[in-house]
Amino acid sequence: LKNAESKTATRFVKHMLTSMDQKQDDLEMKVADIETSIVRNLMRQERAIGELLDRAGGRDLTMEEGAAAADIIDERLRSQEQAIQRTIEVAMSKATEVALEQALHVAADTAKNV
Repeated sequence: LKNAESKTATRFVKHMLTSMDQKQDDLEMKVADIETSIVRNLMRQERAIGELLDRAGGRDLTMEEGAAAADIIDERLRSQEQAIQRTIEVAMSKATEVALEQALHVAADTAKNV
């Protein structure tokens, strides 16, 4: 970029920033989708526990019912933990990809001007 014309350099930087902005927007949308999914899962868990409590009819849960509720909660928590971990891995991978892509573009343009 140091040997490029000012107008060319400006366009290139604008293009890079626009691309990065779009990729940032895409990541934000994915995170919002993940948050929505987590809220839906939590609501389903609450309904399942509520159904167990309704079946108990205001009485104390039996050992079997308590164990069933605990199993449901444990299963849902493990499932959510796995989903969150996968999401973090995908987000980190995408962020790394975007950063490397931008670094390669800058390196290629710098090499052209050398």
